[in-house]
Amino acid sequence: MVNLLVAVFSDTYGRVMSNIEISDMKELNDLILELESFAFWNRSKGERQHLVYVEYDDEGSKKWGGLADETAKKVNLEMKFMGQRLSDEIDSSSKDIEETLSLAIEEAFEAREAAKKK
Repeated sequence: MVNLLVAVFSDTYGRVMSNIEISDMKELNDLILELESFAFWNRSKGERQHLVYVEYDDEGSKKWGGLADETAKKVNLEMKFMGQRLSDEIDSSSKDIEETLSLAIEEAFEAREAAKKK
């Protein structure tokens, strides 16, 4: 029962942390709109106002990956590796088939020429 509770908390925490950047940007936009609505009464006076906009710098910040994200990354990497191996095997097999066919065609032409000479 405790394992189920831990799994539910872990999953919920992972979902929240994966959407944290989007939530932060929404909050920032709401804050800017709120500031703009408070400053509407000063617009007609012709006074200069400054609106401060802040962008987050992602350098040094560690994004939450969570178990699901890490697993998805590993699966994608493995699929990419397997796709490359499969592509290499297909290329190798197609070269073998081409060589076998070219030899068979040459032998058929030689047999045809030999049959014509007789």
